[in-house]
Amino acid sequence: MPPLLEELLLEDELDELLELELELELELLDDELLELEDELDELELDDELELEELLLEEDELEDELGVFEESPPPQPANPRQIMTAEQRVEKRWIMVRYK
Repeated sequence: MPPLLEELLLEDELDELLELELELELELLDDELLELEDELDELELDDELELEELLLEEDELEDELGVFEESPPPQPANPRQIMTAEQRVEKRWIMVRYK
């Protein structure tokens, strides 16, 4: 076989081998991508479950808070407790002044 023909055949063979190698590498990358997508799906499901649990916990806490929010605030026993400290001092001053 002439050297030029042999070289061409070797180049063709090399091209075929390179193409096969690339195809194999592409298949491996596809498999790896599928695995990563599966892992991502699992993580998203875990995140969704965790979010649902947090929302349920938040609802429970809001329900507990609702019990406290619905009860009226305590009322002072007498009107004097409503006065501010400044008002009490002013009232005392008036009482002392007119005594």
